[in-house]
Amino acid sequence: MSLDLLRAWRGRYSRSWFETLLRIVPAALYIWVIFALSSTEPQDLPWIVIDDRIAHFVEYAILGVVLMLALAAARGLEDRPVARAFTSILIAISIGMLDEWNQSFVPGRDSSWKDVAFDLLGASFSTMVIAIMLRRNAAGRYERVLESETGAP
Repeated sequence: MSLDLLRAWRGRYSRSWFETLLRIVPAALYIWVIFALSSTEPQDLPWIVIDDRIAHFVEYAILGVVLMLALAAARGLEDRPVARAFTSILIAISIGMLDEWNQSFVPGRDSSWKDVAFDLLGASFSTMVIAIMLRRNAAGRYERVLESETGAP
């Protein structure tokens, strides 16, 4: 039985546990990597040579993308890209604040609200870009359906 047939048989909003797991596990692993890196003393990370602000922006931009993919498995958010983006941003900023709080206990590391701000900027940028792309894609699909129903070119 093909996956499309299985989805049609089970209903539009039901997902298998495996599909949900495939979306959530990468987000959980990436969050674990963030906390593992922030728990490491700076002298143990000599390979990070870029500016701290750029690192935070890129790190949380990636987190925003991974969270958008994970939240696609959430019921009620799969067809609402803007709501998914705002939820991703809220989760990312919460993780950013916890990350900075965690860093305050690591010798040689300090916590900064500037880092949280760049975390927010990175997550906001990536999630909003994805949300805009998803909305445009959905609008294009809607226009194609209308054209096919009316017969307009």
